[in-house]
Amino acid sequence: MIFDSPRVLAIETCTAAGSVAVLQSPDSVDEKVIAHNEWLRSRSHAEVATPAIDDALKISGGNWNAINFLAVGVGPGSFTGIRVGLNAARAIGWSLDRPVISIRSTDAMIEGVRSSGFAPRGSTIVAILNAQMGLLFSAWEKESNTTIRELSDPTALDTNALATKLALLKTSITLIGENADIVADELRDLGLVVLRPPSPHLDFPNALTVARLAARKVRSQIAQSADPSSLVRLYRWSNAQPLYIRGSGAEEKT
Repeated sequence: MIFDSPRVLAIETCTAAGSVAVLQSPDSVDEKVIAHNEWLRSRSHAEVATPAIDDALKISGGNWNAINFLAVGVGPGSFTGIRVGLNAARAIGWSLDRPVISIRSTDAMIEGVRSSGFAPRGSTIVAILNAQMGLLFSAWEKESNTTIRELSDPTALDTNALATKLALLKTSITLIGENADIVADELRDLGLVVLRPPSPHLDFPNALTVARLAARKVRSQIAQSADPSSLVRLYRWSNAQPLYIRGSGAEEKT
């Protein structure tokens, strides 16, 4: 496989918003969005994802061999939703012998806001997703004057615990995610300065951003190894696993 101008199929079904995309040369100056399907979970992702993948492939020429690697959101998020996208990506990766790159949902959300330019300089971008049982899956990235940004691992916190951690950063908060308007008010009541981007679509991870983050991982690996086959070994389909931070509601009730 040659990755001078790679084509990636990306799948994101970890939240109420699902999406599939095919990108040529993602995260580069000559990036081309070949196909992009989005939906909200009025029906289950399992009903929508496979037709959306088939449609995206058809739009991009219908040639599976033209797909160089796959990218998939692995959570945190909905237990069932994570499995839908992950199982699809793993099956395609196995059948084509292609790399499958895992991307965390919160990483994609934070990158979406950062690349959009909606977060003021010096503000901390915070992504939240509903973790049920009064908890939030939370992660954040602090804007800095360097090219290196610290990104936290997603964790399940209640609003008070989240506010305590964010207060230590001593910055304003740019908040995105499910129920972000409600959580923003709660954080403001606890003394934090909270901003909300004007674009609601930034409240969910998207396959376009998943593809771009995966492309960065691919480029980084290629820079370290001239052997393209190392990508398949490193990002083998079986290595793509769901990111479950806490047990399901049924498990915890038990």
